[in-house]
Amino acid sequence: MSPRIKSAEDVMQWHCAGVALAATAGAVDSFALTTIHHYSSHMSGTTTQLGEAFVQADPGLTVILLSTLVAFFAGSALSGAFIVRATEADRRRTISALLCAEVVLILLGMTASLIALFPQHLVQLVMLAAAMGLQNSVGARFLKHGHRTTHVTGTLTDIGYHSGRLAFRKRRTSASTLEDRAKLLLLAATFCGFLTGGILCHFLALAVAPFALLLPAIVVGSLASLTAFGPAADMPGSPR
Repeated sequence: MSPRIKSAEDVMQWHCAGVALAATAGAVDSFALTTIHHYSSHMSGTTTQLGEAFVQADPGLTVILLSTLVAFFAGSALSGAFIVRATEADRRRTISALLCAEVVLILLGMTASLIALFPQHLVQLVMLAAAMGLQNSVGARFLKHGHRTTHVTGTLTDIGYHSGRLAFRKRRTSASTLEDRAKLLLLAATFCGFLTGGILCHFLALAVAPFALLLPAIVVGSLASLTAFGPAADMPGSPR
């Protein structure tokens, strides 16, 4: 078996992990939108809303939106602080530790809605946004192709791009065509994962909120355990 084929087989589990993380992000974002009426990972929309809140001189909404952006940034910064210290031998443990930190943040977001915190929804939103910032940074740095897992704008862009390449390519059996197909399959699975997670958590939030957050916490916790204790495999990306 050639090294290329072996590597392709080894990274498949990381592709699956990326899809699972996308489903987690869809679930958390859907929960936040359903219960708090704000996004936890859609920073483009949050930034637009922040501009509107500033123009309309709405200090309450401005604080909420600005806190969401800062929390997302802080989660990404936490990821960077871990990654910059990671050696090649520590990479699996680093990913596992970061995913465990994400689980803690999600559970803190759940806890914030169970106790009388003031302002309750702001604390919850901050915890969830920080979790999503951390997750997105992990996916971008460690998963192949800079896999973004907390939003689908880039995913849809890449789906359209690779679809166009495949539709108008003259040679249908070239190596680059096969690569485009593989990327398109991964991107489509990521999109479907995000959508499925959002749909499922919406109904869970209506039924058992805030315990709906246990679902994404369990998924991320399982990925952290598999990363730390699962069978060794070549890492598809490298910390940048």
